[in-house]
Amino acid sequence: MPFLFFLSTVSACTTPLLLPIQNVSISNGFVSRGIPLSVGTPPQFLAVFPEWPQNNTYLYTEADRNGDHVCVPWVTTVAACQTFRGGLFDISTSSSTVPVTANASGADLHDGALGNPSALEASDSAQIQWMQDTVALGNTTLKGYPWGEMHQALVGFYGGARQGLIGLGPNSTILSTLKNAGQIASRTWGFFFGWDGVSPGAQLDGGLILGGYDKAKINVQGPVGKAPLRNPSACNTGMMVTVAALVMNWPNGTNTNVFNSDFQEFEACVFPSLSTIMIIPQTAFDAMNQAWGLPPYNASGERSMGVNDRSPTFETSVAPYDGRVFFTAAYLMVNQDEGTFTIWQANSTTDSRPVGVDTAGKDVGPNCTAGPANMPGNTTNPPSRSSLLKPAQTLTSGEIAGIAVGAVGGMVLLCIAAFLLYRRRPKQEVLEGEEKAAEMASTTRFAQELDNQDRWTEMPGNELREPRELNGTGTPSELEGNEPRESRS
Repeated sequence: MPFLFFLSTVSACTTPLLLPIQNVSISNGFVSRGIPLSVGTPPQFLAVFPEWPQNNTYLYTEADRNGDHVCVPWVTTVAACQTFRGGLFDISTSSSTVPVTANASGADLHDGALGNPSALEASDSAQIQWMQDTVALGNTTLKGYPWGEMHQALVGFYGGARQGLIGLGPNSTILSTLKNAGQIASRTWGFFFGWDGVSPGAQLDGGLILGGYDKAKINVQGPVGKAPLRNPSACNTGMMVTVAALVMNWPNGTNTNVFNSDFQEFEACVFPSLSTIMIIPQTAFDAMNQAWGLPPYNASGERSMGVNDRSPTFETSVAPYDGRVFFTAAYLMVNQDEGTFTIWQANSTTDSRPVGVDTAGKDVGPNCTAGPANMPGNTTNPPSRSSLLKPAQTLTSGEIAGIAVGAVGGMVLLCIAAFLLYRRRPKQEVLEGEEKAAEMASTTRFAQELDNQDRWTEMPGNELREPRELNGTGTPSELEGNEPRESRS
């Protein structure tokens, strides 16, 4: 296996790697949201996203093996496709990009493509072309780092990742590389999605921390929960929680608990790759509609709820999920070495204070000495069921929905998530093709036959046909309307 080495100087003890999630100016001159990544020589700038449960790094390139760019036929211009994909890497213009075999690449050869291990493995050279290249993340540069070339034929337009991805699964290439080089103390990562709104006041950079978490982004006075990672057979990420309450907070100060005698708590898979808030049982979705004054969804096929008719998605065979938009108001940390995950209530701030974490889950100071157990926050006494309605009192301005979550395995966690159902205001698009690409990504659904089983409903980030004002304070934040991908075991 080839050596992966850092070009930057590595001290005996370094702080975790802080990677912002923000608007990135990519190589075609336009802007795409994601983690800034430069690849090749001279460097080409891309906007990528962390991905679970994948382990490797995968990038979109200028053309697939049929000579078409990786948005054909839905996006007709290369410039629009580049923007939609967060940039397309041009192999032909890079002097440091070296094609290699899978065995020589240094990547995880058993990484299932985009969460579908039955489809192929990373070692399948007929599907994945491996490269070694110079890659820069934050203030760290790697030489000879492996990445796989994603093709249209491999991921499709809706079924795979919208942008290039950095895998943070249990055998993550980037985490293992950084740890083996002494750059981080453990294979730990922390995640805060930030706000992805239309207006500047509804935008806040998110962040990914490799080797620890961002202490400035957590509410140390708020509730927190820690639980073991579970077998991925039921949940690809291994992070299972029990949703113990869904509380709607109204402007007049009253609360409505969606849970009633007809519907109780349910388990959900924490899946930060899913570009939505949650996928929930239809009974809970109907109860929320009733509280808002909307009629129930007509399962016969007529969509008369008063919301955008492409919004509801009924799933007959998948579990409920907490998606990435959930982490606009919650903070997630995973320690692969310790085998645990932790969720805090988020502190939405522009400040950042990266803290390292060791393999035992303890904070690591600047001198690399282990500190107290890494559980800032109130974890002494798990809240009672009656107390699950109390977080509504701690919601900040602009938050209108509280979600109380209990961690599976005996420990209870309580975190607040917020969302606004808000009329989407059209962004100032530069290219007509880019506009169409985003529209296609948020509207297309694959037809599914409904049966008499429980159905799960996505809480969408799409526009309301008739907006309803739910809060008179705070800044509304637009949610993503991208197509969620089904998790397969």
